[in-house]
Amino acid sequence: MRRVPLLILCIAAAAAAGLVSGCNQRLDDPTTSEGILTIEKVEPVNVEADVTPTDPNGNPQTLSNDSTTVTLKNRPRTKNTGPFTDILVKKTDQFCTFAGATITSGTGLASFTIPTNGTASVSVVVVTVTEKTTLASVGDSWKCYIRFEGEDLAGNPATTDYASVVVNFVDG
Repeated sequence: MRRVPLLILCIAAAAAAGLVSGCNQRLDDPTTSEGILTIEKVEPVNVEADVTPTDPNGNPQTLSNDSTTVTLKNRPRTKNTGPFTDILVKKTDQFCTFAGATITSGTGLASFTIPTNGTASVSVVVVTVTEKTTLASVGDSWKCYIRFEGEDLAGNPATTDYASVVVNFVDG
C-alpha cells in the first residue's frame, strides 16, 4: 500500500517540474532581448557633403568623411528588469540609395554596452572620401539608412529599426 502514495508523489513532482520549465520557456524567449533597442535621435538628419577638392576661392582643401550622431536607448521590455537586460551593441548595418539604386552598403563593427533605461550617442560615418570622389557629384542627394544590431547580456538578439539620413553633395 505504501508504494501507491510514493508513485503518486513522483508523478506529481514530475508534472510540477514540467509545468515550471514550461513557464520559464515562455518568460525567457531566446529570440527576443529583454531590452528594446531604439534610435532616439539622429543629428544632423541632413548632411552636406563637400565633394570638391578646392574651397570656394579655388584653394586646395582636403576632403573628409561625413558623419552623423545617433543616440540609442535601451528600453526595458517589462517593468521587471534583471541582471541581463543591458544591451551590447556589436555592429551597424547601413546602405544608401540614389535614383532607385543602392549606392553603398556595409556593416561596421561596434562594441559598447547600453544599460537598462540608458542611452548612448555614437558617431557614424555616412559617406567616405572614397565614395565622394568615385560615386558622387555636386547636386546628388542620397538617402542613407542606418541600424544597430547587438544582444542583451543573456545572448538574445536586439536590433533597431532603420533610421534615415539625407546626404546632399555640394561644392563647399
